[in-house]
Amino acid sequence: MAGRRLARLFTVPYAFVQALTLLFVSGLWLVFFGEFWNFMVIELNKEAGPYSRISSFSMFLHRAFPMRVNNDTAFEFKFDHVLIMAIILAVFMMGWAPTRSEIMSK
Repeated sequence: MAGRRLARLFTVPYAFVQALTLLFVSGLWLVFFGEFWNFMVIELNKEAGPYSRISSFSMFLHRAFPMRVNNDTAFEFKFDHVLIMAIILAVFMMGWAPTRSEIMSK
C-alpha cells in the first residue's frame, strides 16, 4: 500500500518559515496593541482628568488588561506572551484534519 505520504521532508523549512512568521506577526500585534493601550489608558486619561470623564472603552481596556506589575504605567509583555499569542493564532487558523477515508478517496 504505497499511498500518498502525509509528511515530506522538504516541507520542514517551509514549516519553520511559517512558524517564525507567525511569531513575528504575534509580536508585532502585541507591540501595536501595547501602544494603543498606552494611548487609551494612560495618555488619554491624563487629558480627561478624573474617572468620571474617562471613556467607557478606556475603562474597559484598563479593567480587562490591567498592568498591576508596573502600577499601570505601561503595557509590557514578554516572549512567553508572544509565544502564547502565536499558538492561539495557529489553533484558530488550523483546519480540521482529514480522516483516513477522506485521504483515501482523494
